[in-house]
Parts: sequence; C-alpha cells; structure tokens
Amino acid sequence: MTRLFLVIISIFIFSSFKLEPGFTILGSISGNAEGMKVYLESDGFSDSKRIDSAIISNGKFSLKGTLKSSALCRVIIDRTPKGQKSAQSNWLMSRFYLENSAITFSGHMDSLPTYYYNKNRVVRKPVITGSEPQRLLEEFEASIVDLRKQQRALNDEYMKVYHLPAISGTFNTREGVSLYRKEKEVSKQVRKEVWKFIQENSSSVVAFDKAREYFYGLEVQLTIAEIDSLITIVESGYKNAEQVATFKKEAEVAKKTAIGVKYQDMALLNQDGKKLLISSQFPKGGYTLLEFWASWCGPCRGEIPHLREVNKHYKDKGFTIVSISIDEKEQAWKKAMKEENMIWPQLNDRGGFKGESVKAYNITGVPYCLLLDKEGKIIQVGLRGAGLDAALEDIYGTVEN
Repeated sequence: MTRLFLVIISIFIFSSFKLEPGFTILGSISGNAEGMKVYLESDGFSDSKRIDSAIISNGKFSLKGTLKSSALCRVIIDRTPKGQKSAQSNWLMSRFYLENSAITFSGHMDSLPTYYYNKNRVVRKPVITGSEPQRLLEEFEASIVDLRKQQRALNDEYMKVYHLPAISGTFNTREGVSLYRKEKEVSKQVRKEVWKFIQENSSSVVAFDKAREYFYGLEVQLTIAEIDSLITIVESGYKNAEQVATFKKEAEVAKKTAIGVKYQDMALLNQDGKKLLISSQFPKGGYTLLEFWASWCGPCRGEIPHLREVNKHYKDKGFTIVSISIDEKEQAWKKAMKEENMIWPQLNDRGGFKGESVKAYNITGVPYCLLLDKEGKIIQVGLRGAGLDAALEDIYGTVEN
C-alpha cells in the first residue's frame, strides 16, 4: 500500500513539472548588442504580428510562446539608439521557420541580415537548431545553391550591360536578349526543382509556402492546368484545413491571369472622356501588350522610353501597345502622357487600385503587363526590358539593335 502511494505521488510530481507546450528560443548574439530590444513576429504573406519580445543581456535573450502550427517567423534586433523612434533602417532581421520546440538562435551583430538590402554588408544567416521545417528549407536551398549563384551572376551582368544603359536611353538589345534567355533557362531549372520539392514534401509548411509563392508578386506564370495540379498536391498532403481553404481561394484568383486565359474586356475612358472597350484598340489579327501604369509610378515612367522603341520597331508588324493608366486624376494622367510622348492607344481607369480593370486582372502593383496573342489569350506576363524584346523576336523575328 505504501509503495502504491509513493508511485502515485511520484506520477503527480512528474506531471506537475512537465514542460509546457509551445516553443522557447534561446538566443546567443556576439558583438555589441547589450540592452538592445529583440522582437519575434509572424512573417505572413500579407501581415505580421508581434509574438514576444526581450532585451539582450550579456549576449543572451529568450523568447517564448505557442503556435497553432509551424510557421515562418522573424527575429528582429532593434539597433535604434535610445531616445529615438524605432526605425526599420536600424533593424537586423532574420526569417526562419518556427515550431513548438526548443530552438537555438545564434549570430553576430556585424553579419546578421539587415531589414533593407545593403550591398556593402557581408551577410551570414543565423545558425538555428531545433526546427525541423527550417532544417528542411536549408537542406533544399543548399541543393540549388549553384543555380541561385548562376541566377545572381546573370542578373548582375544584365543590370550592367542592359538595364543601367537603358536608363540613359541606350538599348543594348542583342546583349540584353542573350542574357535574358540564359537567365530564363536557369530559372526554369530552379522552378523544376521547386515543383519537385513541393511534390515530395507536400505535408510540410515549407512546401505549402513554396506553393503559395506562385500566387504572390505582380504576375502568375502558370497555366490553369498547373494551378489545378498545385491545388491537388496541397490538398492531398497539407493537413491545415484553414490554410488549404485560403490557398484554394488564392488559386482561383490567380486563374484570372493564367497563361492561356483570354483577356477580360471592359469599357474605359479615352483621352476625350469617351468610354471605349479595350478590344476596340486591338490590331486585327495582331499581338497586343496590355500595359498598366500610373503617372506617379517611377518604375512605370522608367519603362516608357523602352516602350517607345518597341512601338517604333513593331507597330507596322501588327503589334500594338495599349496603355491603361490607373491614375485617379485626369490631369496628372494627360500631363504624363504628353511628357512621355506616348503615341500609342491610351485608356484610363479612374478608379485607381479599386478600379474595374485592377480587380479583373488581380493587379497588386504597377507596372504590370500582359502579352496577348491574336486570339486575345495571355501568352506571357510581366515582361520588361530585354524580356519583352525576346518575346517579340520569337513572334516577329530579330530586329536591328
């Protein structure tokens, strides 16, 4: 009887001291970090929420909490001097996958990633242990590190040879198209590896987020069949019903501008204040570039000199640019058109980001463009610079530099 009593007491004591469910992050920071604030935030696709905070003391900090499910989060070390308002320019920010487990986080103040890109900073990501999804992500990224290096090298060369001269009005088309095609081939290989990763790890939050990335940004580069395939993969593997439901809604929206889908026609204002169908501006039996822009958008204005060159070379070949401004102020739109000498068809959706065309094409930012074939079907999305030149060469053949 006494022995049974002792066993019961032992079980009670053990259960009283068992670990609480949730996560603990034990941080170790080298360098001058004493007294700095540390924040742990969720890192969602559309918003972020503060989960916990701490103060670095003797190079250490601790963060705790409980997650409903594993998720992408971020640790922020705020270097803002005391007495000043916190500013993102002073933040060191590291993203990683967090789960309900014991996590360690270590790094150096001189090399942790900054909130804003700093080309002069030598970045070393923090060392993180205890998170299975983070381990899976790092393993995958290591498997394609050579492809990523090729992408960066080609992009750097493209910026040097084509993009920067283009800003000054010099278009090195031949060199730019060549570099664009090389980078596109490498990107295809990366995409193939990402797709394979999603298929093989469909139960993981990492694969789920990789699938969602296809629907974010300014364009969707998938066919409806590919989108449906992604839905099937996610539904069959990922067990978070709420997130899967959100994914399916995002997928349906993405289908609006999927490759092979026909454009959506609607009436918009022309320069005389008359409503015209977008299709009324299309060439008969030709290809069309639908270009969405705004007078206040710097990158949009930066693309216009190249569009003038494209228009000059291809307007007599059955190709038309139709620019759709989302300016809410008529005078700002007309002033910009005159300044930029935009002599191709122009329409205006006065509703801005709440306008009919923005909703129809799921536009989240400008500049944004769709290349349509002779039947009005989307064949490419988001073409810029030498990318547009390459697409038009595939259709009409090579033009002089």
